[in-house]
Amino acid sequence: MGKLYQLDKTIEDAHKLSSEDKTALENTVAQRESLMQEIEQPDINQSVLVSKISELSGLNQNIQEVLAQHEADKSVLLTNAMSIWQSISPQNEYEQYRKDVLGIYLTAQTQQDGILSDDQVETLQKIAALCSEEGGSAVYLAWGMLSECDRSEILSSVEKCRGTSDVEPRNHKESGHILIREDADVQITPNPAKDWINILSVRNMEGVAQIYTLTGQLVATKALVFGDNPLGFDLNSGVYLVRIRYENGDVSSQKLVVNN
Repeated sequence: MGKLYQLDKTIEDAHKLSSEDKTALENTVAQRESLMQEIEQPDINQSVLVSKISELSGLNQNIQEVLAQHEADKSVLLTNAMSIWQSISPQNEYEQYRKDVLGIYLTAQTQQDGILSDDQVETLQKIAALCSEEGGSAVYLAWGMLSECDRSEILSSVEKCRGTSDVEPRNHKESGHILIREDADVQITPNPAKDWINILSVRNMEGVAQIYTLTGQLVATKALVFGDNPLGFDLNSGVYLVRIRYENGDVSSQKLVVNN
């Protein structure tokens, strides 16, 4: 598991802004918003307007430079991640499935502009359609990478894993595996989101919502009650998974897209 952990960490680092860059971006965005408010004043002097527009252009350039450097750093780290991936020798089926899914992700990111091929989609569908006891965490990683259309083609297979239309088998509730499905008892809005979501739960029982990265890192947690459950966060743009677990053991997960 050591190399898989190293792989997960490298992928995670590739998508994270450094604390310095994040602070710089936040400060620059705040300055830009302030400038926009000044520019929008109806009585602004023409010469002042020209000066403010020039300053705004400079701030936009600074933002683009930071983002461009982040993309360059991300490319290097993802290339390093591919080297780690190539060196992994899976010890069991769980690790093999996980390696397969992460390999597809890295190949798409480094060689295909993030676009999945038909063969890759088919492989992800096969893994996502496995019962969680067979595929482990790779099941929900694969599911999160698929589009809504591609996921819809395997919903019937996913339903068979549960044995019923509503819940995950109780005797596996402590296994740590997550069963992925669109849960009618939970609505997550907005999705795509920016810095917050509302989790509307229509079950009259307590639970917990957890947000995971596609590499399995827990990044946010929220206790759930009946009704609205607003959850704020500070996450990079990307695809995440929201896992819902109720006090009676029912578990489900949904994809969350964050666009900053």
